[in-house]
Amino acid sequence: MPKPLLSFAAEDVGTDTTEYTPDCVVYLLAFGKGDPEGNGHCWTFSRSFDDDWGVCTVREIQQATIYGGIERFRLHRSGFECEFDEKAAEEVGFSELSVAFALADKAWHEVAETAKIVFRDCAYFTLAE
Repeated sequence: MPKPLLSFAAEDVGTDTTEYTPDCVVYLLAFGKGDPEGNGHCWTFSRSFDDDWGVCTVREIQQATIYGGIERFRLHRSGFECEFDEKAAEEVGFSELSVAFALADKAWHEVAETAKIVFRDCAYFTLAE
C-alpha cells in the first residue's frame, strides 16, 4: 500500500530539452534533494510528442517509471503538488507528491514554460503564475 504523501524541499530544480531527431524531442522537468541512492529524492516529469504516451514520471533511481497516472498537478511559484491515481500510486509508492522550491525569476520562467509543454493538453494540470 502506498504512503499518502511525500513532501520535500528541492535543492535542485531543472529543465531540459533534448532533440534526438527532428521528430523526437524530449521535454523534461527535474526536482531533487540529496542523493537518491541515500535518503534523497529525484523525480522527473517528461514528454515527447513523436509517439506520445503521455507524461512520463520517473522516481529515481529506477524505483518507478510510469506513463500517465496523474490525477492533479498544480504548479505554482514556490512548488507543486501532484496527486496520483491508485495504480500509479502503487508504482511510485506515494499517493501525493508535494515539492517546495525557491527559484530566481529566470529559472521559474524556464520551469513554467517547460511545464506548459510537458503537460500540454492535460486537463489535470494547472499553473498559478
